[in-house]
Amino acid sequence: MKEPINKITLKDGTVRYRLVVDIGRDEHGRRKQLTRTFDTRREAREELSRIRHETHQGTYVKSSKETLNSYLDGYLQGATRGLRASTKRNYEDALRPVRERLGIRPLQSVTKSDVEDLVDWMLTAGRRRGEAGNGPVRSFGTADAGPVQRRTGGGRPRGQARPQRGTTCQTARAHPAGARDLEQGGSQEIPSQGVI
Repeated sequence: MKEPINKITLKDGTVRYRLVVDIGRDEHGRRKQLTRTFDTRREAREELSRIRHETHQGTYVKSSKETLNSYLDGYLQGATRGLRASTKRNYEDALRPVRERLGIRPLQSVTKSDVEDLVDWMLTAGRRRGEAGNGPVRSFGTADAGPVQRRTGGGRPRGQARPQRGTTCQTARAHPAGARDLEQGGSQEIPSQGVI
C-alpha cells in the first residue's frame, strides 16, 4: 500500500509534505479524509501513525472549532426536552458561570485545569447568593480528561457512611466493640454497618 504522504514544492521553493488519510465514513457511507501539511516527512509519518492508531481504536476525534456555548446549546436542547420551563431555567442558571467564563472558547481547547479554575472561582468569588460551600456536587466534562467531579458544598464525601444516630447503651451492648468499651467505662464510637 502506498504511503499517503506526498512531497510538494511551494512557489518559493520550500519543500513540504502533505498527508491525506482516511478517517472513516460519514452518515451517507462516503469516505472522510483528513489533509494536513508538515515541514518534514518524519512529522507527517508520526501524525499518520497516531491518526491510524486512534482511528482503529475508535478514539480519534476530528478537530473542531465548535465553541463551548454552541455545544451547551445542543446539550440543553436535548437534556431539557419535555421538562417544565422552571426546570429548563434551572439548567440554564446552573450553566451560566460556565458560559460566562469559558463559553467563547473552542470546546476542544478546554482542559481539566480550566475546569478546576472555574470550580475554584465558583466556590470563592463566583458565588451569587448564600455562603460559600453549601452547594451540590457539580459535574463537568473536558475534551481531554473526561468528567471532573468536585464537591461544592459541605456534608460528607461521596461514599462515606452516615454516622449512626440514636446510639443507646442497648445498641452499644449489642455491638461487640461497643459492649467492650462500655464495660471499660469508655464511650467508643460504633462503626457504621454500611453506606446509607
